[in-house]
Formats: sequence, structure tokens, C-alpha cells
Amino acid sequence: MKNFKRTGSKSFVLVVILNLLLPITHGEEKVKKDYGQLLAKIDSSSDSNRKAALFLKNNIDKDVAGMYIIDDEETFVTPDDLKSKKGKTILKERGIAVLILKSNDLSIYTGGFVDLVYLYEYNLLESNEYRKYSLELVRGEGTLWELRKDGEKINKMTIVDSKWGVEKILFK
Repeated sequence: MKNFKRTGSKSFVLVVILNLLLPITHGEEKVKKDYGQLLAKIDSSSDSNRKAALFLKNNIDKDVAGMYIIDDEETFVTPDDLKSKKGKTILKERGIAVLILKSNDLSIYTGGFVDLVYLYEYNLLESNEYRKYSLELVRGEGTLWELRKDGEKINKMTIVDSKWGVEKILFK
């Protein structure tokens, strides 16, 4: 009878261990997170493996709740982040801000202009030189939003790297 209890307790332990492992193995099949509407894909001219995406997340009223930038990491940018003095860094290299999003007039209801600030030239002994592109976030048909540059809808950004920063950003 003692042997039966040992076998029974070993079976019980095995069942408990399997039950603990099941959520881990099934976790790979979990539903992907809803980042919202894809506004633009971002890639690098010098590294074809380097890709990111910019998503707009709506609140329940279909107004702007924020933006997700997905690359190796997930960065969420709120409208308040955009309106802060420094904006929100969305890409860093070796601890240095390379891409920053800022805005002075973004409305969560109607959109507005968002500055895409980029590191133009890294300076070891002086201040880094930054430049910017003004992009417009516009509410389109229904619940869809558009990202525009100079009035033209864009859905892709290509970062053209230079030796010490970003030479320019191409928009399509």
C-alpha cells in the first residue's frame, strides 16, 4: 500500500508540473496585441534587417490615445509626451536620442502637426545637431487617420544614415 501511495503522489506531482508547463507552451500561441492603425513603416537604408512601425492607437471615441513605435522594443507615446518640452525619444543608439517626436498643437480630436526630430550630427565635444521634419496627423474618412508630409499621405519612412547621425529621411 505504501508503494501505491508513492506512485500516486509521483503521478500527482507529474500532473501538477504538466499543468504548470501548459500555460508556458501555449503562451506562444497568444493573440497579438492590438497596436491600432498602422500609420507608417520605418526602415533603414543601411541595414535591411532594421525595421520599425508607427501605429496610432485610438480611444473608445476613435480620438488619438497615443502612438506605438514597434521595433526591437515597444514604445508608447501619449499626446502629453508629444507636448512636453523634450518630446518623446522613440529611438536611441548607445544612449543618444536619434529620433524624437514632439508637438505643440496636437489635438486628440482633429490631429495636428508632429515634429519628427532626428540626430543630424553627433558631436563628442559640443552639442549634437538635430533637424526636423513636420508631419501632419489628419483625421481621414470615418475612424481612419493619415500621416502627411507637405500635404501628401505617407506610409513609409526610410532613414538614410550618415557616419555621425541621420543624413535625411525619405517619405513615400
